[in-house]
Formats: sequence, C-alpha cells, structure tokens
Amino acid sequence: GYFFPYMSPKDPKSGGIAQKWLPDTKVADMPPVGPSPILIHVDLLRAVTPLWYELSWRLKRDPEANAAYGWMLEMWGYSIAAARLKIKHFVWQRIQIEPSAAWHQTLSERDGDWAPAVDPFIYHYTFGVEYSVDGVPVVGAVGEWSLDKRHYFGALPPKQLAPPPHCALECAWVLLARSTRPRTSSE
Repeated sequence: GYFFPYMSPKDPKSGGIAQKWLPDTKVADMPPVGPSPILIHVDLLRAVTPLWYELSWRLKRDPEANAAYGWMLEMWGYSIAAARLKIKHFVWQRIQIEPSAAWHQTLSERDGDWAPAVDPFIYHYTFGVEYSVDGVPVVGAVGEWSLDKRHYFGALPPKQLAPPPHCALECAWVLLARSTRPRTSSE
C-alpha cells in the first residue's frame, strides 16, 4: 500500500484516537496506508470489509474521531480494521506519485529514494496544479493557470486547454497532455 503521511499512527492526536479503537493492538502496528491504492488478496479484502465498514460508521458517529479524521475517516476505518485483524501491509512509496506545483516532484527523474525513476504505476491526481502567469506555483488558491479536477465535476475538461507557463514544472505538462488526449466518439 501507499504511505500517506497524514495516516501515520505516530501522530499523537490521530494515533491517540485510533488507539481507542484498537483494544488488543498497539497503534504502532496500524498500517499508515488507507485503502487506496493497495494491492490485497481478495480473501483478505473480504475479511476486512465488514469491520472496515462498521468502524467507518462508528468513527463517523464519534465526535472526536469525526472532527480529527474528516475526509480521511474511511481511510482510518480501513487501517484500524486491518490492524485489528492483523493484516500486514508492505508500505511502498513508489506505487504512486502525487505531483503538484507545490512540492516540485518530477515524474521522469529520481528524487532521492522517494520518487519513481520513470512512470509510476499510479498518477494520483488529487491536487490541482496551480500557477501564476509568471510560472510561480500557487498554493492554497486557484492560480491564473489552473488544472484542477474540481473545476470539471460532472464534465470532461475542454478538448483544448491553454498550456501552462513555460517554466511550470513537469507535472503540469504531463497532466495537460493526459487530460487532452484524443477522445473517442463515445465521450
């Protein structure tokens, strides 16, 4: 599974809440993965799903857990359920990449031991790619050049999008190319 930094049981607040739901397990044994992306045998998925579902609802009804976990609640439900069932995970940082304008991550070059050498298995397009017209990354706001999936709820992006500023990071160009790929007649 992919390591999500915000899923770390080592965080005192999040880990402390998770420990309440792990009666016979140390919170340190909880996998910091959430359910996606994850490669798991179908029998293990069948085993974890009922408890994951139950815990997600119970966490939602717990005001402290709901406030702390927010949109990540079902991810924590999965990780807690997996820990309770003693399902072990291999945490593999290179299974996916989450590039954005904010942290200068590339797709084609090695970035220490963290980034994949070429073509990660999954391009997790979760963050918008935002720039000023001068090519300065915009964090926490919509840039003058913006490619964000949230702009296109219920519809595909236009067939032709304006190119990013020339000095934009590689992820902007890759995402633009993948977003404007040739479309089939069924689209």
